[in-house]
Amino acid sequence: GKQGDLSREAPRPPLTSSSFRSREVVAHRLALFQRQVPPGSADPAVYRAYHGSHIPERNAFAVCKHHPEAHTVSFSHIWVDARQAHYVYTPGAPCSVEALPPQTLARKDAVS
Repeated sequence: GKQGDLSREAPRPPLTSSSFRSREVVAHRLALFQRQVPPGSADPAVYRAYHGSHIPERNAFAVCKHHPEAHTVSFSHIWVDARQAHYVYTPGAPCSVEALPPQTLARKDAVS
C-alpha cells in the first residue's frame, strides 16, 4: 500500500526494528518468534525467553541486545483477558535481570 495507508492488515507481534541490515534482522527475529512463541500464548516465561534470547549469538540479529550503541533497557509484558489486565515489568535485559512482581487490575467491563 501507499505510505500513510492505514487500511492494511494490523501489525502482528513481534514489532521489531534495526538500523543494521534491517530486512535480514527483522526477518530473523520474526522467524525466531514464530519458532519460540506458540500462537495465542500469554505465558510471561515464553515471552521472557524470546526477549532474552541471544540467537544466533550476541550480535545485531539477537533480540536481547548488549552493545554500547544499542542495548536492551527493559522488558514489559502486558496481556488482557476477560476479567483482568496483567503487567510484568523487567527493569533491565531479561537475560540478566529478574522481573518485578506482576501487577493485575480488574477490568470494569469484566464478564462474570
